[in-house]
Amino acid sequence: ELVAAQHVPLPPYIKQNDELAAEYQTIYAQPIGSKAAPTAGLHFTDALKKEVQQKRDWAELTLHVGLGTFAPLKDENLQSGRLHAESYEVRADVLQKIAASEHITAVGTTSVRTLESIYALKNRQIKDIKTDIKTDIKGSTDIFIQTNFTFQRVNSLVTNFNLPGTSILLLTAAFFGSDAKLIKI
Repeated sequence: ELVAAQHVPLPPYIKQNDELAAEYQTIYAQPIGSKAAPTAGLHFTDALKKEVQQKRDWAELTLHVGLGTFAPLKDENLQSGRLHAESYEVRADVLQKIAASEHITAVGTTSVRTLESIYALKNRQIKDIKTDIKTDIKGSTDIFIQTNFTFQRVNSLVTNFNLPGTSILLLTAAFFGSDAKLIKI
Protein backbone atom coordinates (compact mmCIF):
# COMPACT_ATOMS: atom_id res chain seq x y z
CA GLU A 1 0.00 0.00 0.00
CA LEU A 2 1.43 3.36 -1.01
CA VAL A 3 0.95 6.31 1.30
CA ALA A 4 1.22 9.86 0.01
CA ALA A 5 3.54 12.14 1.94
CA GLN A 6 3.33 15.89 2.18
CA HIS A 7 7.10 16.32 2.23
CA VAL A 8 10.29 14.45 1.48
CA PRO A 9 11.22 12.79 4.80
CA LEU A 10 14.47 14.63 5.46
CA PRO A 11 16.32 13.90 8.69
CA PRO A 12 15.93 16.57 11.37
CA TYR A 13 19.42 17.96 10.78
CA ILE A 14 18.54 19.02 7.20
CA LYS A 15 16.21 22.00 6.78
CA GLN A 16 12.98 20.96 5.07
CA ASN A 17 13.21 21.85 1.38
CA ASP A 18 11.04 19.92 -1.07
CA GLU A 19 13.30 20.98 -3.94
CA LEU A 20 15.90 18.57 -2.50
CA ALA A 21 13.66 15.56 -3.21
CA ALA A 22 15.55 14.43 -6.32
CA GLU A 23 18.94 14.90 -4.67
CA TYR A 24 18.02 13.23 -1.41
CA GLN A 25 18.35 9.71 -2.77
CA THR A 26 21.12 7.18 -3.06
CA ILE A 27 22.44 5.98 -6.41
CA TYR A 28 21.45 2.43 -5.56
CA ALA A 29 17.87 3.08 -4.39
CA GLN A 30 15.57 0.52 -5.95
CA PRO A 31 12.14 -0.59 -4.82
CA ILE A 32 9.74 1.72 -3.03
CA GLY A 33 9.48 1.00 0.68
CA SER A 34 11.79 3.16 2.74
CA LYS A 35 10.35 6.00 4.73
CA ALA A 36 13.72 7.78 4.61
CA ALA A 37 16.81 7.56 2.44
CA PRO A 38 19.82 5.83 3.98
CA THR A 39 21.88 8.98 4.57
CA ALA A 40 25.25 7.20 4.82
CA GLY A 41 25.06 6.44 1.10
CA LEU A 42 24.07 9.90 -0.10
CA HIS A 43 27.66 10.81 -0.99
CA PHE A 44 28.21 7.87 -3.33
CA THR A 45 28.24 8.76 -7.02
CA ASP A 46 28.26 6.34 -9.94
CA ALA A 47 31.94 7.22 -10.48
CA LEU A 48 32.83 6.49 -6.85
CA LYS A 49 30.92 3.20 -6.97
CA LYS A 50 32.91 2.17 -10.08
CA GLU A 51 36.17 3.12 -8.36
CA VAL A 52 35.28 1.01 -5.30
CA GLN A 53 34.27 -1.91 -7.53
CA GLN A 54 37.70 -1.87 -9.19
CA LYS A 55 39.30 -2.61 -5.82
CA ARG A 56 36.58 -4.37 -3.81
CA ASP A 57 33.51 -6.49 -4.26
CA TRP A 58 30.21 -4.59 -4.06
CA ALA A 59 26.93 -6.12 -2.94
CA GLU A 60 23.58 -4.49 -2.30
CA LEU A 61 20.78 -5.35 0.09
CA THR A 62 17.26 -3.99 -0.05
CA LEU A 63 16.58 -2.08 3.14
CA HIS A 64 13.43 -0.28 4.12
CA VAL A 65 14.64 2.44 6.46
CA GLY A 66 12.07 3.46 9.05
CA LEU A 67 11.48 6.87 10.57
CA GLY A 68 12.48 5.34 13.90
CA THR A 69 16.07 5.76 12.73
CA PHE A 70 15.88 9.41 13.70
CA ALA A 71 13.63 8.97 16.75
CA PRO A 72 14.95 9.69 20.23
CA LEU A 73 15.40 6.61 22.40
CA LYS A 74 12.74 5.84 24.98
CA ASP A 75 13.04 4.06 28.32
CA GLU A 76 11.12 1.11 26.84
CA ASN A 77 13.85 0.66 24.18
CA LEU A 78 16.53 0.55 26.85
CA GLN A 79 14.51 -1.85 29.02
CA SER A 80 13.46 -4.24 26.24
CA GLY A 81 16.70 -4.07 24.25
CA ARG A 82 14.61 -3.75 21.08
CA LEU A 83 14.01 -0.98 18.55
CA HIS A 84 11.65 -0.17 15.74
CA ALA A 85 11.66 -2.87 13.07
CA GLU A 86 13.16 -2.25 9.63
CA SER A 87 12.57 -4.76 6.85
CA TYR A 88 15.14 -6.13 4.44
CA GLU A 89 15.49 -8.43 1.45
CA VAL A 90 18.72 -10.21 0.54
CA ARG A 91 19.27 -12.21 -2.64
CA ALA A 92 20.94 -15.62 -2.40
CA ASP A 93 23.97 -14.45 -4.40
CA VAL A 94 24.49 -11.60 -1.92
CA LEU A 95 24.21 -14.04 1.00
CA GLN A 96 26.94 -16.11 -0.67
CA LYS A 97 29.17 -13.04 -0.92
CA ILE A 98 28.54 -12.27 2.76
CA ALA A 99 29.45 -15.83 3.67
CA ALA A 100 32.64 -15.76 1.62
CA SER A 101 33.80 -12.30 2.72
CA GLU A 102 36.61 -11.95 5.22
CA HIS A 103 35.99 -8.21 5.57
CA ILE A 104 32.64 -6.45 5.29
CA THR A 105 32.20 -2.69 5.13
CA ALA A 106 28.62 -1.66 5.81
CA VAL A 107 27.30 1.60 4.44
CA GLY A 108 24.93 2.84 7.11
CA THR A 109 23.67 1.74 10.48
CA THR A 110 20.60 0.05 9.00
CA SER A 111 22.97 -2.10 6.94
CA VAL A 112 24.85 -3.01 10.12
CA ARG A 113 21.62 -3.98 11.88
CA THR A 114 20.60 -6.08 8.88
CA LEU A 115 23.95 -7.85 8.44
CA GLU A 116 24.27 -8.64 12.13
CA SER A 117 20.65 -9.87 12.27
CA ILE A 118 21.11 -12.08 9.22
CA TYR A 119 24.23 -13.54 10.78
CA ALA A 120 22.35 -14.28 13.99
CA LEU A 121 19.40 -15.84 12.15
CA LYS A 122 21.32 -17.70 9.49
CA ASN A 123 24.41 -18.33 11.60
CA ARG A 124 25.02 -21.86 10.35
CA GLN A 125 24.67 -20.89 6.69
CA ILE A 126 26.61 -17.62 6.89
CA LYS A 127 29.45 -19.19 8.91
CA ASP A 128 29.87 -22.14 6.56
CA ILE A 129 31.41 -20.70 3.40
CA LYS A 130 30.96 -24.05 1.67
CA THR A 131 27.19 -23.92 2.10
CA ASP A 132 25.51 -23.32 -1.24
CA ILE A 133 22.95 -20.70 -0.30
CA LYS A 134 20.15 -20.83 -2.84
CA THR A 135 17.34 -18.99 -1.09
CA ASP A 136 16.67 -15.27 -0.97
CA ILE A 137 15.58 -14.08 2.43
CA LYS A 138 13.13 -11.42 3.55
CA GLY A 139 12.79 -10.36 7.11
CA SER A 140 12.98 -7.53 9.56
CA THR A 141 15.28 -6.53 12.35
CA ASP A 142 14.55 -4.88 15.65
CA ILE A 143 18.05 -5.49 16.99
CA PHE A 144 19.33 -2.78 19.33
CA ILE A 145 23.10 -2.54 19.04
CA GLN A 146 24.70 -0.75 21.95
CA THR A 147 27.74 -0.94 24.23
CA ASN A 148 29.27 -4.42 24.61
CA PHE A 149 27.66 -5.77 21.43
CA THR A 150 29.88 -8.35 19.74
CA PHE A 151 29.99 -7.67 16.01
CA GLN A 152 30.10 -10.90 14.02
CA ARG A 153 30.11 -9.85 10.34
CA VAL A 154 30.70 -6.11 9.97
CA ASN A 155 34.33 -4.95 10.13
CA SER A 156 34.07 -1.36 8.83
CA LEU A 157 31.33 1.24 8.89
CA VAL A 158 30.56 4.21 6.65
CA THR A 159 28.07 6.45 8.42
CA ASN A 160 26.77 10.00 8.31
CA PHE A 161 25.45 12.31 11.00
CA ASN A 162 24.13 10.54 14.08
CA LEU A 163 21.90 12.65 16.30
CA PRO A 164 22.41 12.66 20.08
CA GLY A 165 20.03 10.40 21.97
CA THR A 166 19.34 8.09 19.00
CA SER A 167 19.91 4.39 18.52
CA ILE A 168 22.21 5.02 15.56
CA LEU A 169 24.58 7.05 17.72
CA LEU A 170 24.69 4.21 20.27
CA LEU A 171 25.35 1.72 17.46
CA THR A 172 28.20 3.87 16.15
CA ALA A 173 29.67 4.21 19.65
CA ALA A 174 29.44 0.43 20.14
CA PHE A 175 31.20 -0.09 16.82
CA PHE A 176 34.11 2.08 17.90
CA GLY A 177 34.19 0.43 21.31
CA SER A 178 32.94 3.22 23.54
CA ASP A 179 31.47 6.71 23.68
CA ALA A 180 34.91 8.08 24.53
CA LYS A 181 36.52 6.57 21.42
CA LEU A 182 33.70 7.88 19.23
CA ILE A 183 34.08 11.40 20.61
CA LYS A 184 37.81 11.39 19.69
CA ILE A 185 37.04 10.64 16.04
